[in-house]
Amino acid sequence: MSDGDRTQRALGDMVPSGVEIEQYVTALGEQNFYADRPPQLVAEALLHRLGEAVSRIDRDSPAFVRAHPEIEWTTIQALRSFMVREDGFIDHSMVWRALSVTLPKDVAAIRRLMERPPAGYVGSTPGTGEVPRGAAATFSPRLRRGRRRGASGSAAAARVRCSPGR
Repeated sequence: MSDGDRTQRALGDMVPSGVEIEQYVTALGEQNFYADRPPQLVAEALLHRLGEAVSRIDRDSPAFVRAHPEIEWTTIQALRSFMVREDGFIDHSMVWRALSVTLPKDVAAIRRLMERPPAGYVGSTPGTGEVPRGAAATFSPRLRRGRRRGASGSAAAARVRCSPGR
């Protein structure tokens, strides 16, 4: 698996965790977060997942992290480290601010990144299912080889049958 594939996979892991934080933590409200231990535990576990994903991205593609400063990578990693090291002494008001203000912006930015095709991508236009001209040769195994095989299986026989005027 290439570094780009690992980065895409880590980004893909981050979005569901962000959605689950919204669904199971911030949707309950700030007072319930402070008063109830289960949402705190869910937040800790999901922040741990997010931090691990950022660590993988930073390890595999540090240039990608530098190219996208709109996402607070270091904040997400720091929250993960904070949650792991400060067991029992967590400032939940700081965690709530990160969950309700910073993280939604970061998850939205990650979603936008994932919707954009990577540089040099030849494929369907996102959302349309249309394949741009010339892209079929990229995806068709038969055309990618640059020849069609004839009944005999030889490339020469295919050229004779496919050449104009025959």
